[in-house]
Amino acid sequence: MITTAADSTLKRASSSRRIERIPRDGASFLTFFNELLLRNVWFKANEGQTIPAHFRVTGEVNNSALEQAMTEAARRHEVLRSRFAVTGEGPRQTVEEMISAPLVEVDLRGLPDDARAVCLGAILTEEHRRLFDLAADLLWRVVSIRPAENDQIVILTVDHMIADERSMSVLIGDLWLLYFAFAMGEPSPLREPAVQLLDFAAWQRGFLQGKSLERLTSYWERDLEGKGALPEFHIPGENPLPCDCSYRPFAAVNRELAPRFRGLLDRIAQSNGATLQMVIFSAIAILLRGYSGDDDVCFRFVSSKRHRLETMDLIGWLSDLLVLRVKVFGEDSFPQLLARVRSKTLAAYDHQDLPYMLFPGYDGKLARGIFKHPSLTVNLALDAVSSSSEAADAAMRKLGLAIAPVKPPPRAQIREPGMSLAVGPRGGGLNLVIKYEVERYSEPAADRFLADFVAVLRAIAERPAGRISDLRLNPADLSVTWPTGAALQSS
Repeated sequence: MITTAADSTLKRASSSRRIERIPRDGASFLTFFNELLLRNVWFKANEGQTIPAHFRVTGEVNNSALEQAMTEAARRHEVLRSRFAVTGEGPRQTVEEMISAPLVEVDLRGLPDDARAVCLGAILTEEHRRLFDLAADLLWRVVSIRPAENDQIVILTVDHMIADERSMSVLIGDLWLLYFAFAMGEPSPLREPAVQLLDFAAWQRGFLQGKSLERLTSYWERDLEGKGALPEFHIPGENPLPCDCSYRPFAAVNRELAPRFRGLLDRIAQSNGATLQMVIFSAIAILLRGYSGDDDVCFRFVSSKRHRLETMDLIGWLSDLLVLRVKVFGEDSFPQLLARVRSKTLAAYDHQDLPYMLFPGYDGKLARGIFKHPSLTVNLALDAVSSSSEAADAAMRKLGLAIAPVKPPPRAQIREPGMSLAVGPRGGGLNLVIKYEVERYSEPAADRFLADFVAVLRAIAERPAGRISDLRLNPADLSVTWPTGAALQSS
């Protein structure tokens, strides 16, 4: 039952596009996605529910300052001292007034080398697999392991209920920046967050009503007519699988695009009034048209949902999926396709306030872990670095500490059937990673898909005004060639 205070808060939120702090009068609001996760036993009981971040710190770490930084981070961000439960009044977020965030310290320096390595591996694996109780636990923890002098491994684990990739960047930056200040005996240099996740949830619930909801829903109904919110994705050689299985092993392959081609693609984007993201989306559209033979191309992509100033450094799971549907005609030049992709991408972002779970054609299958067919999801992280992360890196160097990320141990993950394509910066170029179901796709097939994608990007870079029909794809062997027969090598 919604209380009078909560009803008043929703009424104010429904009339404002600006996110504002709400009174802390006992009213509790959850984002649509948080409520989905809270009611979703299938998702909560799996390792994929946590986000790990491992760091190796070279130098002498002041654990007292690190624990102080954790406590201050929890004071700043309500979600770091929140618990979630379904009660008789419905799903609720309960915020503790204040906590002392405990740092778990493990000292392995006294062990023999062999025993130390075994113990370290066991701790890393256990931390990776240990889940949170949403109703009883704080939904994040930090473990500090000291294998040797001037060598420390810091493990940050956060539940997906309270964080997405952007949130992890914000939290990591905050922690190290606060650590630097406290290690130097200085006060916190960080400004107070403008809003909290509770404020965003109240705004979202209030805003997605009446005319605002109708405007957003109407757009996606028109745009996705005949396609739905989960567009199909197939490549030659895939194995059909039953549609009621979601706990499938995934693997990954990656390739890189050289800095020279990244620079050419950046210039193509600038000269056409577009962004690198739009150029990459256009390349994906060309590739999918070549595989399917269908001019009507549709795929999903991840949006950070940080388009409002108040949410830039907010910790919480705000990211969500959007769908890009675009027509790709062979007689078009690439600039013509890019203009169409630009228009559709901007329109999608203009209507991104509608959660994916409210899209027309979405029937709650994510909540049950059941999918009809594989899909392709694109995640671009071309410049997603928080301001505090950049400042923290510089601050830690002043303390004589070198921090390097450590790849976490492999684990089972929940993913939707199909493939996910992640693109991010590396050494001035681009790093491209495909994650795929090993039971549906072979590694060579997944690698050839990625090779073809790199080949399309290179072709665009070398012939930015060429026609789409000049790029021919042969699905029989997943090869990309020009009419001259000269193969475009992706390496």
